[in-house]
Amino acid sequence: MLLKTILRWLAGRVSRNVIFWLLAALYASAGSPLVWAVMPGMLLLLLLVFGVPGYLNNMVLIPRLLSRHRYLAYLALLNGLLVLTTVVSYTVTQWLNQVHPELEYMGSMRHARMPYHLVPAAAMMAMLAFGKYAYDAEKNEQRLNELEKQQMTSELSILRAQINPHFLFNALNTIYGLARKNDPNTPDAVIKLSDILRYGLYEAGDTESSLDHEIRYLQQFVAFAQLRMHRADSIHMHIDAPGAAQLWVAPMLFIPFVENAIKHGGTDECIDIQLTATGQSIQFVCVNSLEHQQRHYGGTPDGRSGIGIKNVKRRLELIYPNKYELNINDTNGKFLVELNLQLS
Repeated sequence: MLLKTILRWLAGRVSRNVIFWLLAALYASAGSPLVWAVMPGMLLLLLLVFGVPGYLNNMVLIPRLLSRHRYLAYLALLNGLLVLTTVVSYTVTQWLNQVHPELEYMGSMRHARMPYHLVPAAAMMAMLAFGKYAYDAEKNEQRLNELEKQQMTSELSILRAQINPHFLFNALNTIYGLARKNDPNTPDAVIKLSDILRYGLYEAGDTESSLDHEIRYLQQFVAFAQLRMHRADSIHMHIDAPGAAQLWVAPMLFIPFVENAIKHGGTDECIDIQLTATGQSIQFVCVNSLEHQQRHYGGTPDGRSGIGIKNVKRRLELIYPNKYELNINDTNGKFLVELNLQLS
């Protein structure tokens, strides 16, 4: 992590240019401050000899030729730029040696032939190009991460939006059934539905919600669902989560399992729900009897998969990758759903 931070700083637009010019100045002055004191104007000219070709390569040749896969044209112009830079560097260096022979400018480079000037020219240009690629790669990675985050947020919003209408469809059917029978529990059902919708619209967070709030929401949901049951004890629920107020989970994550258990278990069968929280681990278990005509969990008699279970699976993949285990088993007409979740 520290190495990545250092590399990110070194690749920054400002820092990489500062480092380039410092190294170029060190090379141009041959490591002697006296050289800068005697001929600063000519050394600045020598710095431009290395700097201008490097920026031409970064700002013109690479984006217009190399990035567009015009390799032959790029190599031809790059070689021409290197030759031109070498010739100018050699000429300026030899002229400075003649004007100020007392400084022995560039030391052993005084009598060096032209090809020796190619090495520093190529090194300076390569250093600028490497800094540009490192900087661009870091920016592209940041853009991709941001795009991925935006796409995931958008997809989660869509999935979340599908949960409430799916539940509302079933809830209205329940209230309609109660009203047709003139059931005295109809007004109470409307109030319970109002409380449930209020939580989904205003109280649940966009990405996370307190587990304590989710448990209360689950209890309200179960209380509403029991209104359609023929027996008051059709749904058994056991909660063991002493630290629920300090845990945060994706909102409305457990409801689709309970909703499908009620939908496919009928109104006479028993449904067992257990939620246990230990440290940062959550275990959710839901068991229901399957009506004889049902053969697909989360589906209808014709085998089509329901919206709720598909959504919760996708949300788990997006929010808790490699941090959850979901098991769905069908044994002897009993459906067992077990979700083990490891929170960060």
